[in-house]
Amino acid sequence: GLPVSSVEPPAASSDSGRGHAPASSHGSAPPPLRFWHLTDVHLNLWHSARADVRDMCRSAAPSAERRPGSFGHFNCDPAPDGLLRLAVARMVEAEPAPSAILLGGDDHGHVPPSRDGASALSASRRAVASALAAAFPSVPVL
Repeated sequence: GLPVSSVEPPAASSDSGRGHAPASSHGSAPPPLRFWHLTDVHLNLWHSARADVRDMCRSAAPSAERRPGSFGHFNCDPAPDGLLRLAVARMVEAEPAPSAILLGGDDHGHVPPSRDGASALSASRRAVASALAAAFPSVPVL
């Protein structure tokens, strides 16, 4: 499964003269921050189930044995409707209400040069952010 990170706030100190104030006037600490950090998705928006796993799914496969399958192949980057959807669903199961989601980088897959460029990078980033926003509608995606 995917790990869920938890950050505990620093404990309140009785020595308030050194920058440590009590958490509240009642002495209780705030709840811990819980967040997801998703990175290196390598999303291939142009994934084809008929692609060739021997060239990172950049061209058509000459036979069915060299095709990636519905969840992709370790030689190929994932399609948006396969592995990304499954990963986000597992995130929701493990921690449905995180404080925030930190979306790291490297969202764009290793695609053919004809599919590469600034607009493709943006499209991949938006696709990952949209999948997260749909699954976690009230959680900020940073």
